[in-house]
Amino acid sequence: MQLGGLLPVYVEVLRQLSASGAERAQMNEPCLVLDLDVATHAAQWEAYGFFAHALPKLILTSYSGRLGDNLDTVLALPVAGISNWCGHRINWHRCWRPRGRASCCRSAS
Repeated sequence: MQLGGLLPVYVEVLRQLSASGAERAQMNEPCLVLDLDVATHAAQWEAYGFFAHALPKLILTSYSGRLGDNLDTVLALPVAGISNWCGHRINWHRCWRPRGRASCCRSAS
């Protein structure tokens, strides 16, 4: 199944979660700590653009490494919050986006 075929399934699950009372859902994206190509970034834009109108609000989570060159893409995705837990030089902890702007807490290791 191609990405386009999976997106409506994800949206349906998100809508069911919302109907059950969930205000937020966490989407785990461990691939964000890898070196990603242009096609993968485009697929992320397609997916999260598709999810942007679904409820509940999405929290994007990655872990086990630095976001590196993916950081700009991650910060631009239409999600309610970002969380990246890593043990490297910069840790991103619970980066929330009040009023559409990224407000990240950075702590140097």
